[in-house]
Amino acid sequence: MTACALLPAARRRVRAPEGIGHLLVLAAIGSCGWLTARAAVLVLALALVLDGAVRLAVRRCDAARAGRARIRAGLLGRIPQAGIALLALAVMLMTFPAVRVVGTSLLTSAGPVGVVAGIAAQSARSNLFAGLRTAVGDLVRIGDVVMVGGEWGTVEEITLTAVVTAAWDQ
Repeated sequence: MTACALLPAARRRVRAPEGIGHLLVLAAIGSCGWLTARAAVLVLALALVLDGAVRLAVRRCDAARAGRARIRAGLLGRIPQAGIALLALAVMLMTFPAVRVVGTSLLTSAGPVGVVAGIAAQSARSNLFAGLRTAVGDLVRIGDVVMVGGEWGTVEEITLTAVVTAAWDQ
């Protein structure tokens, strides 16, 4: 008898405050973006392993070839991660009504905005392509000794936009 009395109360839906619901939507979009980015890196790593370049370099104990494969895999993994992160951020921002209005107006004026953004991002774009050219073209490798600004150091990391060196005195 008490179970029948509680049934109408159990059928009522509990509504969360709107801010918490929106926060949960943002968290879901962010976690889906993170999962997609990690899956893209996993697929790339599997493709490199199945390709045999990494296995062959390790089997032959060819440190230079293994280093090149590792650098290329790292760089090629960062490009889809950046694209997915940008897409996830755009979707998260579009959940806000005010940003959706701004996004719609930007989309209608995409031509002039694209020209301005292209001019503004010219330096970043050139750094990105220089980093890709450095990593893929084997201009410098991890462990090489280089001279930068009159100081010599060892290359520690190669990213899309920079080459990290450790000075001789650390």
